[in-house]
Amino acid sequence: MGFYDQTVELKQFNTDRVEWFISLCKDKKVLHIGCVDWPVFDPKSNLHMTLSKHTKELVGVDTNIQGLQDLRDFYEGRYYTELTTLGQEQFDVVLVPETIEHVLNAGDFMEKLMLFCKFKTLVITAPNAMMTEPSKVWNDSKYEKLASGKCLFTEVVHPDHKCWYSPYTLMNLVKTCCGEHWEIEEVGTLCNTSMVYVKVKQRDEEW
Repeated sequence: MGFYDQTVELKQFNTDRVEWFISLCKDKKVLHIGCVDWPVFDPKSNLHMTLSKHTKELVGVDTNIQGLQDLRDFYEGRYYTELTTLGQEQFDVVLVPETIEHVLNAGDFMEKLMLFCKFKTLVITAPNAMMTEPSKVWNDSKYEKLASGKCLFTEVVHPDHKCWYSPYTLMNLVKTCCGEHWEIEEVGTLCNTSMVYVKVKQRDEEW
């Protein structure tokens, strides 16, 4: 193994991601960060609305004020625009699904999450930069040589994404920021390796 060879033991789930989220959150008090699905909000497929049918209590956080209003029109829940306003409220599960790749400063986001949220389990998911199965991302992304000698690259990606994560880099980010009270329980992939997740559990027995 060389200096640049990083090995991560992974769990693999090929089940539907929504069903996997439901299994984690069922009958629990849940904080859902990035609950709006901006700018493609659809009440028929919105994850927050789906989770609301299965959780004991569901709280949403999103920076998009208009998106929160759109969501509130369909589900009158409790919503926040800043993690700092939570006041260390206690949750069974904090869910951050496909949100971390939208964050401009992931380290600052993680530090605020650990400081202002109190939870038993934290789950963060992101598109997997190292997916092994063929996908639209790889099949439709392409290089095109131009007459000028330059190259035009077309990438299939959400226009708001700031970065890609692999199993190791997402784990490394979380490990660096999770502090003394929490520890990484598992790292894995979802949906034929197209998604990567890190699951963190509370280390201390105190709640």
